[in-house]
Amino acid sequence: MRKPSLIIGIVLTIAAGFSGGAARAQDELRCGGKIIDLGVDLAYVLDLCGAPKERIVTEEPIRARNSSGASWVIGTTRIERLTYDRGSGRFPAVLDFEDGKLLRIEYLMSR
Repeated sequence: MRKPSLIIGIVLTIAAGFSGGAARAQDELRCGGKIIDLGVDLAYVLDLCGAPKERIVTEEPIRARNSSGASWVIGTTRIERLTYDRGSGRFPAVLDFEDGKLLRIEYLMSR
């Protein structure tokens, strides 16, 4: 008899393989022959990669919480999501920035 945790692990592994449109996170991207790493400035990425196919800009609240659990807004942060179409045979790249710094690079597994 197999352990339930082993069976659950196998099922989750198989399910992950079938997630067709899911994004895959990476730590770098190539633009203009240079590597774009996490932490670089938005202006640097725009300079190397050019204008994105899509650009979404939002302002998100920054919250503080006290020991009793109450929270309040203490400011905002600017979130920018750039989508680059990397050409034929390559998955699109989605870059997430917070206050002008690159936080995450994902490759969309479908167009």
